[in-house]
Amino acid sequence: MDRPVVIDEVFNLGLDVYTTMFGGLIAPKLCESALSDSLKDFPALVALDSSFSNDIFIDKNNYLSIAKTEKRAQDVTNATLSMIIVFTYESLKSSSHFEKVKDKEEVKFLRHLRNAAAHGNKFHFYNGTRLADPGIVSWRTKTIDISIQGQTAFPNFFKHGDLGFLLEDISSIVKES
Repeated sequence: MDRPVVIDEVFNLGLDVYTTMFGGLIAPKLCESALSDSLKDFPALVALDSSFSNDIFIDKNNYLSIAKTEKRAQDVTNATLSMIIVFTYESLKSSSHFEKVKDKEEVKFLRHLRNAAAHGNKFHFYNGTRLADPGIVSWRTKTIDISIQGQTAFPNFFKHGDLGFLLEDISSIVKES
């Protein structure tokens, strides 16, 4: 087993979301029958409060079926990574550290990932209707430049496990600031 991710507190909630998402995808694979048996007396996986007249229910059968289909599990993982990338960048941006670290390569790299996440998991270098050259932004062995315009970001360019390394690297910069 490899080491756990060590990050600055500005990223803790993002990492918690990622942890619970993977736990939620792995549980049905590891113990499908026990989980199904445990849920049999419940009409739904969870009921969520709503501002409207009825609560909304999350279907337990849909949840259990996601983990059974590799494509659906991959799509959920990519969507979750996209949401966490947006959340972590915006969390850093609103932190007291941002002004000191915003020009660091690692933070610029995260910003480009955030933009890809917000544009349907595709690198998007447009400024309005005009293609804008992002320059060259490198982090570890990965480089973002104009040549990857329109390419899929997650997991083709940025693997799911890369997030922990990027957040650790940015955390080190934040601690130094």
